[in-house]
Formats: sequence, structure tokens, C-alpha cells
Amino acid sequence: MAPGHGIQLSTGRLIIPANHGYSNRRDPIFSRSHVIYSDDHGLTWGLGGNSSGGGSECEVVETSGQELYMTIRSTSRQNQRLFSTSNDCGNTWSELQVVEGMKDAICQASIIRYTTASKQDKDRVVLSNIHSDTRDHITLNVSYDECTTWTAAKILYTGPAAYSDLAVTPDMMINCLYERGTCSPYDSIRLARFNLEWLTDCMDGLVQ
Repeated sequence: MAPGHGIQLSTGRLIIPANHGYSNRRDPIFSRSHVIYSDDHGLTWGLGGNSSGGGSECEVVETSGQELYMTIRSTSRQNQRLFSTSNDCGNTWSELQVVEGMKDAICQASIIRYTTASKQDKDRVVLSNIHSDTRDHITLNVSYDECTTWTAAKILYTGPAAYSDLAVTPDMMINCLYERGTCSPYDSIRLARFNLEWLTDCMDGLVQ
């Protein structure tokens, strides 16, 4: 399995992101991302499709068009974040593509749906990653166009940091569980809780 959380699609399907590797670890594209899924609320599980080679740890979000967007840690492209998409609930995946303008320290990242235009005022997806050449500067990114473009909205912590996982609670607070430290990214695990106004420096807020 990949670190992080799974999701439930609008169809009811459960999706768990995962990754695997082949025997030749000297090959930079030995690793691939995939999902496992359940259509009976977890009683049985099936293996979804693989991404193309060169990606590993991943998380998934469903877009408003009912496609899946997978954010992927690269194993072959230095300091670039990757993504793949699926239009059949994870059975097949597109070729890996680079997320333009998003620096990444070859580290796990997290992605979560925050709001939808059908239920709130607009579509919002939040992504946390290490927006740096090294494992520091964990950054929160926001997309308003279903993961097509990203705004580096807020640096959560400037020091050493690594893995993270995002969740949204019923009060619409965003929660980020992440590794951070002073000398090493792995000194501690912290939980940050914040709202949309803090995340966007009051440039955006929920409509009451």
C-alpha cells in the first residue's frame, strides 16, 4: 500500500492507492502506482490498473467530472511531481505527466477534495507536498479547476519535513498530519488544523 488515505467514489466504489516495484531496482522506472478497489463496501477487493513506470507513492481524488486524479511521487524525474488520470474508476490510467510549476523533493504527498461547486460555492482541491529541492518547506497547494493548475497557497513549515496526510472534518477544518523536525524531517509527527481563510490569507472563504 501507499501511505495516506483512500476515498469513496460517487459510485460507491472504495479506492485504496498503492504502489509496487519490479525486481530490477536499478532501473529508475521499476516502480509503478496502482489502486485496489471494492464495489461491495470492502467485502471483496480487486486490482485496478497500473500507471506507467516511474512513479510510486500516490493518493487519489475524484474530480467533478467523475474522473480520478492521482498525484504521484516520481522515481525517475528529479524534483518534479507527477500525475495520472483515469476515466473508468481506476481500471486503467493515463501515461504519467509532470505537474507544471510544482517543485517536489521526490517525496510522498497528500491530496483531498475540500469543496464541490454542486454543494458549496466552488470546486476546491487541496494538496500538501514538499515544495523544495530537499525535504523541507512543506507547502499547501489549492486547485480551483479540478487539478489542472495549482496555487502554492501557504508554507506550513519551513524546516525539515516529509510525509503528510490531509483530512477534512465536518466543521470544514482542514487537517494536515505531517512529519517535521529541527535537524531531521523525522523528529516528530504534528497535526495542523486550519480553515480556508488561513490557507488563502483571506483571499477565499466559504459562503455561509
